[in-house]
This record gives sequence, C-alpha cells and structure tokens, in this order.
Amino acid sequence: MGALRNGGKRAAGRKPLLAYRSKKRRRASFRLYDAYATESSIVLPRIGEIRLKERGYIPPGRKRLVSVTIKEGVGGRWFVCALGRDDPKETFGKDGGHHSVVGVDLGVKTLAVCSDGVVFCHTPTPPRVTRKLKRLQRSASRKLAGSSNHRKATGRVAVLRWRIHNGRYDTLHKVTTKLARTKSVVVVEDLNVSGMMKNHSVAGAVAGAGLYEFRRQIEYKGRWYGCQVVVADRFFPSSKTCSACGLVHGGLRLSDRKWSCPECGCVHDRDFNAAVNLENWGVNALLAVSSTESLNACGEGGSDYDSGRSEPTSAKQELRRDVA
Repeated sequence: MGALRNGGKRAAGRKPLLAYRSKKRRRASFRLYDAYATESSIVLPRIGEIRLKERGYIPPGRKRLVSVTIKEGVGGRWFVCALGRDDPKETFGKDGGHHSVVGVDLGVKTLAVCSDGVVFCHTPTPPRVTRKLKRLQRSASRKLAGSSNHRKATGRVAVLRWRIHNGRYDTLHKVTTKLARTKSVVVVEDLNVSGMMKNHSVAGAVAGAGLYEFRRQIEYKGRWYGCQVVVADRFFPSSKTCSACGLVHGGLRLSDRKWSCPECGCVHDRDFNAAVNLENWGVNALLAVSSTESLNACGEGGSDYDSGRSEPTSAKQELRRDVA
C-alpha cells in the first residue's frame, strides 16, 4: 500500500475511498438476430431451442423473427421480446359486434363502473400476502446495505411485489380487453393522477388502482379492435351532475356515495351516476363532431346556381377540390 501524503494525514476536502458509491447493478440484457419462433418455443442462434413458459402469444407455425431481446427480470426470471412481421388483423381479432356507447367511471374503491350496469372490482391482495410483505421489508431493513444478505432480502421483497403487480395488471388487461372488443365507444375521464398521488393519505390506494394504466391500455387496445375512446374534460362534474334533470349539486361531498337530487328528487348512486353522465357527454361530443363535419362537407354558401349568378367559391372549397 502506498503511503499517505502530508505526513500520514489525508488531504483536506478529499473523501475517503470507501465513501465513493459504485453504480447500481443493472439487469443483463442482450439482443440476437436470425431467430425462429414456434407456438411454445423459440430457437436462438448458438443457444438452441428454449421452451416458453407462457403460450398463445405467438401464432402457430414456424416463423422467422427480425430480432429477439432477452432481459433479466425480477427474481432471476428471464423474459424474451420477439420482433416479427405479421398482419395485425390476424393477431388481434374481434370477439363480437360493436353495439353500444358506454361511460366508465374509475375509482379507488371499485375499479370501473360502467353506464350499462356492469361493475369491475379490483383484485384484492390477501391479508397473508400483506403480512408477508411487511415481514420481508422489515427483515431487509435490518441487513447491512451493500452486503450479500441485504441483496438476497431485497430480492425476496422484489419477487413478492412482482407477484402482487402481476395480479393487478391481469385484472386491468382483462377489463380493458373486454371493453375494447365489445363496445363501439368508451368514454373515460381525464383524471389528474399525478395530482392525486401528492396526497399521501390516498397515494398508496391510487397507485394500486392503476388509473393511468387503465387509460393507457384502453387507448391502444381501442386502436387494435376498432373501438373509439373519448376522453371527457377534466373539469366536467360527472359525479355532481344529476343524470335525470342536469342539475349540478355543488354541496356534494366525497363521502356521499348516494345522494338525491334537490330538483327532481331522483336518488343516485355516485359512481353509476358519473358513468351515465360520461356516456351522455361522449354522445354529445360525437354528435357535435359529426354535425361539424357534415356542415363542412356541404360547403359554406350553398349552391352557386340558387341566386342566378355565379359567386366566387370559398378558399376552403377550392382547397378541397385541389386535394381531391
């Protein structure tokens, strides 16, 4: 070992060697080309055939892939992302006809309440899993940071959290797929999820509900299955508006799950009433868009032969004729 300068004293302002922290450990990942895939396995160059745990994602038959990315997941699991060329119409089919417009009210207590009366609930976390998670987190906090035991303990916590995460996302995928396949128009609210996360009293419940993930999934699945997704205005009072007479109840509190309209006396369930108002908002928005398009299609001034004289056409009509 080399001697220290300044007579054995460490230089002023310099941190000791052990104070410097190393980079965080990154999970391994690599990409391969010239690979083939079947319904239940994937053939990698120089590695050979590897069986897949999950089946049904790859269409039957031997298919050549553009590239394959293999990543290390949580708890020693390995995942493969296959990129290939295929017709989306063959991969994503429709289960039935599109027949209705539905408003969806998202919440923390109940995942989604639809205007047609269908209610989708959250996937509850069993109490034994919650107790086990608390025990593992307590055990990991007592280990020395950076040690091998600390890495093993945090790995066990990550595996359990990954299982809870998979249960929640499984419910989200099933609900959004069902709505996108069976509905023609889905109306959802533009929720300020990041603002709700700042309230520490409900941040955990909001994060576990997956409100933003629901909207993200329904938007891209709507493009897959031909379902139109309409996002209502963020400041639209869907819960405070009476779906029967249209009165806005300004004194409605968050704890009022059922309320009666002071104007018409109709008794409303808070979530179902919000879903019905969202459906009405979406229908009115679609009618406004269709009426605007029909007005533009008919032109601004009508026919040039009605008055017996030729009038110059508008610039919008000239542009449309040039494009056509």
